[in-house]
Amino acid sequence: CTIVPPTRGRPGRDIYGREVSPRKGRRCPMVFGKSIAHDPDNPPDMIALKSGRLNIVGQHTWISPLLIINRNVDFICGSINFDGDVMIRGNVLDLFSVKATGSIVVRGLIEGAQVEAGGNLVAGGGIAGKEKAVIRVGGKLKARFLDNATVTGAAEVYVQKEILNSKVSISGRLTTPGTISGCTIEACRGIEAGIVGSPSGVVTTLVVGYDRETQKLLARLDAKT
Repeated sequence: CTIVPPTRGRPGRDIYGREVSPRKGRRCPMVFGKSIAHDPDNPPDMIALKSGRLNIVGQHTWISPLLIINRNVDFICGSINFDGDVMIRGNVLDLFSVKATGSIVVRGLIEGAQVEAGGNLVAGGGIAGKEKAVIRVGGKLKARFLDNATVTGAAEVYVQKEILNSKVSISGRLTTPGTISGCTIEACRGIEAGIVGSPSGVVTTLVVGYDRETQKLLARLDAKT
């Protein structure tokens, strides 16, 4: 932004045609946080020292690395791509995407959407993927339930209830006190579940000690030699 210095006003006239002297302009008393500074090449300009969300409250202006969405991620809000942490107090609806370099907290439901977190992901309302959800997590994933979704990359996954008809390929450990049914689970460091499979005979595949992303990297290295 650019700070515009106060200027001298011009005389006006009242309803009787008499001249009215202007008031002297005053500098806006803005207070900037440590994340905002004057541009050394052009001091009236203010520049951001880090990426994030611009906050203006009264006379105070600062940048925070946390983006808070107080509604659903939908056609009104649009998809999100943010450098920092994201908190969503609603749902993430079908076909939208949420990407963050930090952690993501979704208090509602993740539907058939794409969610990518560089850090942790918390899906408080669960993940109802409708065979369309793709979840990529750099840290830990915690969800109420997981249904018809694809999950990759997580260092650790904890699902409070059931995991149904999903594909999970992670570098860490998967834990659920509930049921795993109709899934293909690849967890390099182990799998712990309350119940595996179902009386209906739906195929459930569990693989441990195998990291798909590492295998892809090794294959690319072998191709170069």
